[in-house]
Amino acid sequence: MIICHSRKFVLIRPRKVASSSVQAAFVPFLAAGDQIMRLDLSETDPMAPIAATIGYDRRRWPLVLRQHSSLARLVRVMGRQVLDYKIVTLARNPWDRAVSEFFYDTRARNFRSGSASDQRAAFGLWLRRNAFLPPLRRLISRLEGGNRISKLEQSALCVVRGSFRADHVIFYEDLAGGLQRTGEALGLDLQLPARKAKSGIRSEVSHDWRSFYTDDSRDLLAKACNADIERYGYRFSGG
Repeated sequence: MIICHSRKFVLIRPRKVASSSVQAAFVPFLAAGDQIMRLDLSETDPMAPIAATIGYDRRRWPLVLRQHSSLARLVRVMGRQVLDYKIVTLARNPWDRAVSEFFYDTRARNFRSGSASDQRAAFGLWLRRNAFLPPLRRLISRLEGGNRISKLEQSALCVVRGSFRADHVIFYEDLAGGLQRTGEALGLDLQLPARKAKSGIRSEVSHDWRSFYTDDSRDLLAKACNADIERYGYRFSGG
């Protein structure tokens, strides 16, 4: 997450949509007093933590922002005035993104070195466990001001009181073009870093992500990410 007070924009970061690379493109234009995952740039360094407490509510519970916190959470922590900023977010085909999320989530188990059939079987089990949030996680989402039903939803991070509040969506499938158009709207010359962040985690076979799905798992993901599919117009066939 970036909260840029100097240029009046916020970057909301779903997971596995190249958000680390996009965040890096914004960093040269930030000033002291702007915030990345809460930390003031005059204090931060490349090892900045991924979460930080920035205050307490009236019951003295800590108010924490994380690198993938929602806009609703940001509003709760910083107030509704932050909605006057331009809200930037990212999106990716949800079926493709789920495969990427699987390999990142299970990277310590190194499924990428197994056979293609073993990778696909492990993904199917992972998807059934992670497509929908358990009741406690759904409750936490509501307490934070959201209404997420799935770990794999993207657009829900920009929903505040039922309204989708993103002004600019950068699509993974047109990352450079989307970043350029967003930069032009914000008055910034945004450039992707030369080296892609967090690369080399997926297996080669997983780039054919459609082959990781059965009819049932394809439909399961469609139900879990229905809001993304409806909002962004993604299709399993591509586009």
